[in-house]
Amino acid sequence: PRRRVAGASTDLVRNMHEYNQSQANYRAKLEFRPQIDDAITEMRKFEADNQFAKDAGERSIAANEIEKRARAADPAQYSGAYTDFTRRVGTLSYIDRMMRPSHLILHQTHLPMITAPIVAGRHGVAKTYGMMLKTWKQATRAYGAGGKDFVAAIADNLHKGVDYTKLMKESFAGAPDGARIGRLFDTLGEIGLIHPQGSLDGAEILRNSPSRDRGIAMRGLDAALGKLDTTFRHLTNATEAINRYVGATMAYRLEFDRLTHSGKSSAQAHDLAVDYARHTLANTQGFYSSTNAAPLFKNKWLRPFLQFRQFPQMMYHLLGRTAVRAFTGATREEKIQALKSIGMVLATHSAMT
Repeated sequence: PRRRVAGASTDLVRNMHEYNQSQANYRAKLEFRPQIDDAITEMRKFEADNQFAKDAGERSIAANEIEKRARAADPAQYSGAYTDFTRRVGTLSYIDRMMRPSHLILHQTHLPMITAPIVAGRHGVAKTYGMMLKTWKQATRAYGAGGKDFVAAIADNLHKGVDYTKLMKESFAGAPDGARIGRLFDTLGEIGLIHPQGSLDGAEILRNSPSRDRGIAMRGLDAALGKLDTTFRHLTNATEAINRYVGATMAYRLEFDRLTHSGKSSAQAHDLAVDYARHTLANTQGFYSSTNAAPLFKNKWLRPFLQFRQFPQMMYHLLGRTAVRAFTGATREEKIQALKSIGMVLATHSAMT
């Protein structure tokens, strides 16, 4: 139920495995957590007592990282020669694939080639693409924000970046449904389908990697990787924000209109439309949280090399699920909608090809 995956609570082998891990971790916490908590408390007190010192900012960064590692579900992911190696491999792989203008351009085809075709099966082609363009236009401030963050990160390795939830709420505030859209964003943010900022893993590499104690060459390598990673990630954050916030809003608006026209009250239509937007986002944009990932993608040895394989897995699942629904849908209308959706996905990809 926590993962919102039907059948998750009936997988006996998986549940026993997770239970054994959980109880082992709990036993370890009973023995060692009091000492760790005392040390963290002492560290935080020292940080507070020296908050006006010249190096207070650096101290706070280190303290946050120490606490993050101390409370990590898998502490092994932060230490060891293999972890150091795969952290760099993962960063190089990210830079190689994501740090290209072509990636940013292709990233923006996600809405018209995946999300909109799936939604169009239910709401019609003209209405869906018209709503997509209208909503996209209202959210274009994200591009400027991403560009400013990119420039700022060149000078400041730890530049946090814009809060996209706040930015998008402001962008839609003037619309008649602005208040409802704001509540939609809050709900999706609580679930984890949208994020105020993308994670800046490069900051962790740059500031807290063990290589800081391993010579000038490794420190220089990690500093360069961290700079490239953190600066360019701000641009990908902007394009990802467009995909997720626009995709969710488009789906929500279309479903809300459909439900209110069918006689639902505004409150009923809002709740159902939020749920529809949630499913649309999870199925077409992905839900890349660590708790939602398949075990294969969380394997310590395979994780660095499979980091970009979750998207094709999502696409195969989306196409297969839609195709099956076209034959096994509960109603004739549901079957037709599924056929239209998969037809539109294939059509848009054929046109792009």
